[in-house]
Amino acid sequence: MKCTLCGESNPAGARFCQNCGGDLTADSGSPETFGVNPANSGSAYGSTNPAYAAPGSVGAGATGGFAVHQPPQKRGPGKKILLFGGIGVVVIIAIILVFVFVVNGSGSGSYAYPEHNFSILYNEEDDETLVIMDGKLLSGKIDGNYNYTQGDLKNTLRVLLDYENTLWLIKDNKVSELVDDVYSYEVSQDGTYVIYIDDDDTLYQLTVSSAKKTKIADDVSTFSVSPDGNTIAYAEYDDGEYELFVSVSGKNSKVGNDLRPVAVSDSGKYLYCVNGDGKLYVTSAGKDEKTKLSSEFAYLCAVNNDHTQIIFTDGDKTYFVEKDGEKQKIGSSSNLSRISPIWASSASGSLLNTVYVDSDGKISIIDKKLESTKLASDASSIKMTKDGKTIFYLKSDNLYRIKVGKNAEAEKLANDVYSYDITADGSYVYFINDDEELMFIKGSGEEKRIADDVRSLSVSHDDLLFYLNDYSDRSGTGTLYVSSNGKAGEKVADDVYRFYTYYNYTSYYVEGGDDYLADIYTATSGKSFTKAATDITYYY
Repeated sequence: MKCTLCGESNPAGARFCQNCGGDLTADSGSPETFGVNPANSGSAYGSTNPAYAAPGSVGAGATGGFAVHQPPQKRGPGKKILLFGGIGVVVIIAIILVFVFVVNGSGSGSYAYPEHNFSILYNEEDDETLVIMDGKLLSGKIDGNYNYTQGDLKNTLRVLLDYENTLWLIKDNKVSELVDDVYSYEVSQDGTYVIYIDDDDTLYQLTVSSAKKTKIADDVSTFSVSPDGNTIAYAEYDDGEYELFVSVSGKNSKVGNDLRPVAVSDSGKYLYCVNGDGKLYVTSAGKDEKTKLSSEFAYLCAVNNDHTQIIFTDGDKTYFVEKDGEKQKIGSSSNLSRISPIWASSASGSLLNTVYVDSDGKISIIDKKLESTKLASDASSIKMTKDGKTIFYLKSDNLYRIKVGKNAEAEKLANDVYSYDITADGSYVYFINDDEELMFIKGSGEEKRIADDVRSLSVSHDDLLFYLNDYSDRSGTGTLYVSSNGKAGEKVADDVYRFYTYYNYTSYYVEGGDDYLADIYTATSGKSFTKAATDITYYY
C-alpha cells in the first residue's frame, strides 16, 4: 500500500504508514477525512469529536505519526470539492485538531487536553488561508492555499506549510511567516523548535521564538526528532544507500550504513532504526554496536513521551520494548492503536497499563506485567469516558458499554445503532438508529426518542447535543438543533451544511453568498453563535 502523503510503500493491510505515520485507510488528500468522529464515519454529513483517534489520524492530530519525516511527494491542488446543480453544494472545511505523534500514558489522571483548537479555512475568491483559533477568526492571513499543518504536543501553536513551500507560525493569536523553501518539517514536543528539510535537502533546526535557523546537515532524506528537539537522527542518501547520523546539540556523528531512523530519545541515548531488509535495531549515539529487535519490522504503533518505550509490529505480531531491553510479545495482531478518552490530546508516562484496539477490533488492557486482558472483540466506533474508566463501542450495529478492568462484563445498551455519541462522563448516551430516529439513554435507563429524520449528531465540550434534522440530499443541508439532558431540541439554524464540536467550541456552516460559498458560525459555550468568517471555500 502506497502512502498518499510521502509515497512510501507499506505492507498489505497496514493502517498507518511505516515512514510518516499517515493514515492508509483514508484518502489523505480529501479534507473529509480530517478529524472524523468514528461514530459518525458512516455518514457524509457527520460532525467531529475526537473521542478516539489512532496514531497518525487527524483526531489525534494532523497527518503525522511517530515523528519520522521524509520529504513528501510534491503535489499541487487537486480537484475542487464542490457539488453544484440539483444535488446542491458541499462545502468542505479542513478541520485541524490536535497533533499527537506520541502515544503514551495510563490512568485516569495522566491525560492532557489541548490548550487551543484550530480550524484552517480557505477563501478561494481572495486566494487566502484563514485561521479560526478557539472559535475566533484571527486577523492574520496567509496568501494562497495550504498543504500541511502540525502542532506541538499540547497544541499551544501550529506550524503550517503552504503550497509555495513557506512555513507559517500560528501562535498567541498571531499568524506570521517563519521561513521559505521548506520541503518537510517536524515540530518539537514543547514547540521550541521546528526541524525541517529545505528544497536543497539541507536539514535545519529553527528556534520558534527567534526564527533563528541552524544548519545540521546536507543531503538529508529522512529524519526523526527527540522530545526536546535538540537531538536529531537523520539519514543521508547516496548511491542507493542510506547513511544514518545523529546530531546532539549541534554535534554530528555517524551511526552506520543502510539505516534509517525510527525514533530517538533526548541526547540520543536510545536510537531506534531500521535497515533496508526490514530489521529493527536499537543503539545509542557514540556506540558502535547495535541490538536487533526485529527481523520483519512493519511499522511503529506507539512511542511514549520520552521515547524510551516503543510498540511495533514484526510480521503479524506486536511487541513492546523498553529502552534497549529485549522485545516482549503483547499481541498477535498486525497493528495496535491506543484508545484515549474524549477530547484527550496526550498522556504521560508508560505505554503499559492502558487500553488498545487491534486491527480486528479487539479491545484489550495491557498491564504493567505485559499481560493482556480482552475487553471486547469486533468493536468499532470506540469511545472512552473522560476519566478513562468506561468504554463504549459498536458491534454488529449494537451499542455496548464496559468498565475498564479485569473480569468486566459488557452491557448491551441498544440495537440497530447507526451512530452515537456520549457526554464526557458517559452518563448520557445519544444515538441514531437505522430508522433515523434520535434516541437518548440516561445511565442504564430506557430508550427515549428525541426526534425523527436525524442524519448526524455530536456532543459538545459542555455536554450539549447538536444534531442535523430534516436533511435534504438535494440541497445538501439540514436544520441544526441543540438539546440537553434528553429534552426536545431547540432550532439553531436552517440550511446547515456541516457542524463540528471541539474541545472548547462548536461551529457550523451555512450558505453565505454567491458561488456556493459558506459563512461560518461559532460558539465557545452554550448555543449563542456568532459569525466568525464569510465566503469560505476549501479544495485540494
